[in-house]
Amino acid sequence: MPQPNEAQTRRDLIDPALALAGWDVQNPAHVGIEIPVDQSNPQVWAQTAVQLQAMRERGEAYAVDLPSGIADYVLFQETGEVLAVVEAKKLAESVLKAEAQAEFYINQISQWPTQTFRPFAFMTNGERIRFWDVGEENPRDVAGFFTLEDLKNRLYLRQQKRPLPTAVIKPHIAGRVYQTEAIRKVMERFEDEKKRRALLVMATGTARPVSPCR
Repeated sequence: MPQPNEAQTRRDLIDPALALAGWDVQNPAHVGIEIPVDQSNPQVWAQTAVQLQAMRERGEAYAVDLPSGIADYVLFQETGEVLAVVEAKKLAESVLKAEAQAEFYINQISQWPTQTFRPFAFMTNGERIRFWDVGEENPRDVAGFFTLEDLKNRLYLRQQKRPLPTAVIKPHIAGRVYQTEAIRKVMERFEDEKKRRALLVMATGTARPVSPCR
């Protein structure tokens, strides 16, 4: 059976997935398709495309295609600002190849005069979807695209959050030195390594709260 081309993948798989999350692909104020993102230097990726073609003709290998400067989809909020970009790959391609492009698009859109925050990114080949809050989390697989309200809520949490190292550990809950050190290590894993989970292995009873009566 022949594989669908990229346009078919978008139409048959990605568009319905966006619609399932409440995004109106037919409304350009809601979803933009094939949007140029490099407003500061529109020639830069045209020159890159020439360089890549020369590399192909010479038979030189490269890991992935570099960004083209045109985002497959952008998802807008009511103010007209971009909440997220969606980088689409062919069904037969790995979504991991889209990360460099997605990060470039995010960085470029963040520089737009009308943009006041860094958008989120989705990378998909129509079957697998990955979500990325660049600079805040590592990319991860998700079950589907997020709704407008989901993304607005995530943006609010990002803008309101405080750095974990500034959090105060309450001594009446975890006042022993080893408890404080364990919590600090988990904070470092979340803050510095952008992890979402941590496993603490300690002796039985060592996580018991400090009694205020002692």
